[in-house]
Amino acid sequence: MCTFWAVLNRLGIPLPSSFHGTDNGALHPFLMHYLVPETRDEKTRSRTAALCLSLWKRSGGYEDLFGMQACTRMVIGERTHFPEHKVKIYQKGEGWAHDLWIFHSHWATDDFMMHSLKEENFKPFPADDAGQKRCRDSLLNYEPNDACHVVFPVLRKLNVDKCKAGTEGWLMEGRLQIDNETRKKIYDKMAYRVLKQQEHTWIRAWSSWARRPERSSMFELTFPASH
Repeated sequence: MCTFWAVLNRLGIPLPSSFHGTDNGALHPFLMHYLVPETRDEKTRSRTAALCLSLWKRSGGYEDLFGMQACTRMVIGERTHFPEHKVKIYQKGEGWAHDLWIFHSHWATDDFMMHSLKEENFKPFPADDAGQKRCRDSLLNYEPNDACHVVFPVLRKLNVDKCKAGTEGWLMEGRLQIDNETRKKIYDKMAYRVLKQQEHTWIRAWSSWARRPERSSMFELTFPASH
């Protein structure tokens, strides 16, 4: 892990003047270059890798950014474990953290960490039974629902002094709890939808790029020589 971050810090991925996705966006081209070294040089780079960088350079929104991410995954391939680089890519549902909105603020006992919790975005959980049912139904069908998007699932703030003594714990909103089996089903459904979106975005991006007369002029990432 230390080696990975040391390389990331040494290479210093340059961000293009586009909707680049900051650190989360840059991580994908970096992994492509780190795990597939021949993509670092324009002379040895495949057409697919060149497309990935072109998509990143002219990205105008989340759809373009998603296309770049899907493209780099295509270059890296289906392999998920790279012991020679001390890198492992976890499948959806197997990692140790997820964004709050993925489960419409619901939680399960298998969850370890929830990300993207910002107090200024929190909304109250619907008090009526009908509203709560709509939240649950939209979750199970993996459909958008702004009313349930960022409900804070913790009922009280932690007492830091008790945390230090090991006597404090999270008090979770019980109405937002789902069982672990349901959690897995939602992840599986999400993974399938993401795969289909990747296929669609990939085909559209490749067709569009192939028709561009300037496609030979790629955005170049300059990597220092490895030591």
